[in-house]
Amino acid sequence: MAQGRKADLTVVDFKQKFRIDASRFHSKAKYSPFDGWEVQGRPVKTFVKGLLVMDEQDIVAKAGCGEVIRGDGA
Repeated sequence: MAQGRKADLTVVDFKQKFRIDASRFHSKAKYSPFDGWEVQGRPVKTFVKGLLVMDEQDIVAKAGCGEVIRGDGA
């Protein structure tokens, strides 16, 4: 990563436990192989390109602010 570029970052509170519930995902996929698992460490904030997009389980960014990232280098 080049100096001065905006980063994607997720802040995790490792003191929190929670149960994964795929039906609450903010995505088209409403499934997960981890559905129902109790895990240690809950994401509390997510930044994309330096912009706060998730804060305490609430999506706070405007729809469409993201972009598709292709694995083929496109």
